[in-house]
Parts: sequence; C-alpha cells; structure tokens
Amino acid sequence: MRDLLFIVCINLPKQTTCDADYLEIKDGDSLESPLIARYCGDVPYTELSSSGTRVLLHFVSDGVNDVAQRGFQLRHIGESKKVIPNN
Repeated sequence: MRDLLFIVCINLPKQTTCDADYLEIKDGDSLESPLIARYCGDVPYTELSSSGTRVLLHFVSDGVNDVAQRGFQLRHIGESKKVIPNN
C-alpha cells in the first residue's frame, strides 16, 4: 500500500472555532476514518500525506455566499516510494 502525497491551499472565511465553513481531510474513505487535518480561514500551500491510497474530503459550509473567499484547492503530487528491506 502506498501513501498518497498531496498539497492543499485553503481560503475560507476566518473564524476561531472552525464551525461554519471548514474542510476536513480523512485518512481513508469514510467519515469515521482518522482525521489528517481540519482547516478553516487562510492556510497557505501545505504538504500532507495519507497512510494509504484513499482520502476523504469533507467540506462543510454555512451556506453564506462569501465571494471574497475562494474555497480550497487540493492537488495530488504523487505516491511515496517506501523501500521495504529484504530480510
């Protein structure tokens, strides 16, 4: 199983509690999967990785249209190439 490597950039309304608009990135394919990160506000390009081949993006919005905020961008940049030693 290979890890996914990706970068994320967030531009959501600023808030202190991340309860109105936020993006959660889960390490797997369900909402019950472990949390990799939860973002709100402005987050510059950040490199993240998963422990396997699937991630789930869970975007929550309060429905208020804030045209000054762009949302989020995620880009897959590859897979890790772990070397497994021969014993």
